[in-house]
Amino acid sequence: MEKWILWLLLEAATIMTVASLWFIWRSIELRKKLDQERDNESPELDASSSQNLSGSKAQNLEQELPFKAFAQELERQANIAADTLKDLRSSDDLDTVTRFKVWGTLLKAERAILLNDQSNEPKPILIRFMASIISSLEQIKHKKINKNSLTQSLKDIDEEFNQASELLISKEILLANQKELHQELHKSIERSEQKLKKLGVKHTELQRLQLELKKQHDQVSKLEQHFDYDDQYYTGNTDNIQSDAPQHQSTKHLHKLERLSKRQQAIIENLQAQLNDTSDDQEDKKEQVQKMALERMERISSESNSLIGQLQSELDSANLSITTLKENISEKDRLLQEIDRKLSEIEGSAYTEFQSINSNKRDALESLLGDFVLFKEDNDTNTFEAQELEARKLEQVLKESETCVQLLAQELERAEAENASLRIDVEQRVQEAQSHLGSNNIPNQLAELGALREENRDLISQIQQMKDNLMNEISSSNEKTLRKEYNKKSLEMDRLQLAYSDLEKKYLGTLR
Repeated sequence: MEKWILWLLLEAATIMTVASLWFIWRSIELRKKLDQERDNESPELDASSSQNLSGSKAQNLEQELPFKAFAQELERQANIAADTLKDLRSSDDLDTVTRFKVWGTLLKAERAILLNDQSNEPKPILIRFMASIISSLEQIKHKKINKNSLTQSLKDIDEEFNQASELLISKEILLANQKELHQELHKSIERSEQKLKKLGVKHTELQRLQLELKKQHDQVSKLEQHFDYDDQYYTGNTDNIQSDAPQHQSTKHLHKLERLSKRQQAIIENLQAQLNDTSDDQEDKKEQVQKMALERMERISSESNSLIGQLQSELDSANLSITTLKENISEKDRLLQEIDRKLSEIEGSAYTEFQSINSNKRDALESLLGDFVLFKEDNDTNTFEAQELEARKLEQVLKESETCVQLLAQELERAEAENASLRIDVEQRVQEAQSHLGSNNIPNQLAELGALREENRDLISQIQQMKDNLMNEISSSNEKTLRKEYNKKSLEMDRLQLAYSDLEKKYLGTLR
């Protein structure tokens, strides 16, 4: 387009130049003819001066009339071009506007040449109008370029704004969903705390009942020991029974009778032994021993009778009998059975509650897995996984670029430090060589120094080239594309988080 405009301008300039040259040549030819006619008619001019003057004026008027008409035509066409440009102010067709501007400017230039009678030297006027044409073309070019760039930048900004708005909306929805989820979690925690408190109360009640049961068991064991003592007394099997528990008064009397009978048995056995040991000659001693044994037996029998009487009186006063003892034992057994039943109910209720909670959790987990399977069937997880991988790759590329920049900076610092150390080392070596060695080794040291400097320059150029390559890779367009991709992946990640939070809500609802 620009080449065509320049070609049009050159063609117009050549046409104008040819026209101006033709007008100049024509005016010169006309002047020559006039001079020849004047020279030929010089004798006649003196006689008829008035006729010549009137003829010359008429001829000049005849010559000026076509130029004025041509100038008026040019002005009319320039006005038409100006009116057309006024109509095209709101138009976006820059090519048409440029064409009319060039046409109007050329018409003005030609009219100025005719009016100023600059046919011999039209260059200044042409230069002035050509400068205005070139400036207008440059303005249109910049305007066109700026318009294209502005439209592209506006499109990019619009896309970024839409992505940012979508991202913001998704973030707000995610925050609201997270708040609701936190409230549900707090409520579930409060409910579980209340359940734990109830379980703690039940646990304390269970401990209290266990203590009471233990006390009842102790009492039962004491009663069993008591009745074992009574049964062993009546059956005669009281040799191996010992108890540290507090005994009844009747059992004490029974123990006394038992000890008394044992003493009687021991005395009888002793007397029998003494009687067996005594000989037949000692009859008197035998009689004395029998008397003593009879006295002792009488005294023991009287003691036993008194003890039996006391026991009978105590039994009568206490109104104890086997039936009453059996009734007491049956009452205790009934109480123990009731306590066992209560404990079994408490333990069974806690167990059933735990079992129901576990079943609810299992059902909720199964429903959650079913929803997740349905969600996988409805939404292709491969795309999500691929998009997540792409997002991770993009993040990894950004991180790698940052690390590359850091590594390059570290490498540059290290190279500069090595350069400084090498420079110091070279200077020290040069000084040592100058001080200790002769002048023959100095050129070698200088050559090594030059080689090190060249190597240093190569390293610096390589580092700069790597920096330039890295900066070219991380350009503005790449940054924009990466930002767009990152925004897209973040949106998809937010949507996945929303879906996950919805699943968590469903799980909490099933737990309730």
